[in-house]
Amino acid sequence: MSRKTGPDVREFRFRDHSKPGLPMRQKTFSTVEYPTERAARRALQAFLLKINGSEAYIAQRSPTFGTVLDKFIADERLQEIKAYLPARLSMKV
Repeated sequence: MSRKTGPDVREFRFRDHSKPGLPMRQKTFSTVEYPTERAARRALQAFLLKINGSEAYIAQRSPTFGTVLDKFIADERLQEIKAYLPARLSMKV
């Protein structure tokens, strides 16, 4: 989706009946952070795990191994830990 200012974005729209008010919600993916449609879909798959709940998602379709790894890395905050470690220690891990 083109924008007047800023980089283009990809937008995912969904209904969320768990919150009062209008059920329409949207998730926006920046083309700077996710340059390809494939990268955006991969991030979307992890987001779907979150909004649908793992049981609902698995009942429809098994998640890919990459999605499970991405969720684990995000939940355990491994990127933050790696950035915090000094360079000499991160090479041993």
